Amino acid sequence: MGGFLGSLTGANQANAAAQAAKAQADAARQAAEQQAAAYNQSAGIQSGAATQAAKGLQDAYGTGTAAQVNGYNNANDTLNQGYQSALGFLQPYNNLGNQATGQLSQGLSDGSLTRSFGATDFNADPGYQFRLEQGMNGIQQSAAAGGGLMSGATLKALQNNNSNLASQEYQNAYNRYSSDQANRFNRLAGLAQNGQSLAQGMGNMAYQNATNIGNNQIGIGNAYYTGQLGAANANSQGILGAANAQSEGILGAAGARSTGLNDAAQAIANGTIGSANARGQGAGNMMNLAGQMAAAYFTGGTSLAAGGGKSFGSPALPSTTSNNLPNIQSNGLNLINPDLYGQSNMPKPLPANFFSTNSTK
Repeated sequence: MGGFLGSLTGANQANAAAQAAKAQADAARQAAEQQAAAYNQSAGIQSGAATQAAKGLQDAYGTGTAAQVNGYNNANDTLNQGYQSALGFLQPYNNLGNQATGQLSQGLSDGSLTRSFGATDFNADPGYQFRLEQGMNGIQQSAAAGGGLMSGATLKALQNNNSNLASQEYQNAYNRYSSDQANRFNRLAGLAQNGQSLAQGMGNMAYQNATNIGNNQIGIGNAYYTGQLGAANANSQGILGAANAQSEGILGAAGARSTGLNDAAQAIANGTIGSANARGQGAGNMMNLAGQMAAAYFTGGTSLAAGGGKSFGSPALPSTTSNNLPNIQSNGLNLINPDLYGQSNMPKPLPANFFSTNSTK
């Protein structure tokens, strides 16, 4: 009977709505907490990944920078070795050119390469001296053989020989003297010029070597700058990525909790509304039942007070007992306002008695 009355009055529906609302609210809270935990866990993973990625990028920049600097230093060492090797090959020729330049300078200074041909040079000419000696020896030997070595004819012959030979050999001696000076000058000048060319080449080599090393030094500076800048950017990106991940996690967790609270509140509100609607429907059901019973009573139907099928000018109604309905009079139930005030907080109205003791009149 209690279940029937609960169904009739809406109490069962109200309790069911309240329980369903509580279950929905609890489920919403649990889902929100799980989602918030997932956001926090994801934020931690993303933050750690961003930090690790930034650290790895920093290490890569450091390794790359060290490799570049090492390469530039090796290149500088190679350039210096090549330059020193080239100097070793060219230095002897350069020294020879320097010596020739010194001798050429000395010959120009003391006049040995610039003075004119003179009698001293003529008399010192080896060709002239050789022919002069040969001619004098021939005349003297001839005179000695004839017994006139100290004769005037011998002396005259010697004078004529010397005079004729001097006239003939002077030009030859001059030519030889000039040719020797020119040859000496040209040889010294050629060596000096070679030395000058080698000096220029070595100077160009030194300049080019210095330029290459300077460019490599600039490259080292650029490599350090690029590496430091890249590492700083990587570190900055890692910090920003970690901060963004944590921020998104915090915001996501807060949003999840907020959504859970809103869903829980909405579920409770729906349950409260459903419970109130169920109780209102139950009260309406009771009012309809009471109205139907009162109409039956006033039309002369079965006597409800007696509880047994007495007729008042109309066919007998079925007994409430036979329909498994409660005996309202004997049980003292109030059909207008059953005991719902304890759950719905409705004011309990005064009992209404539809059954008078003179109903049999």
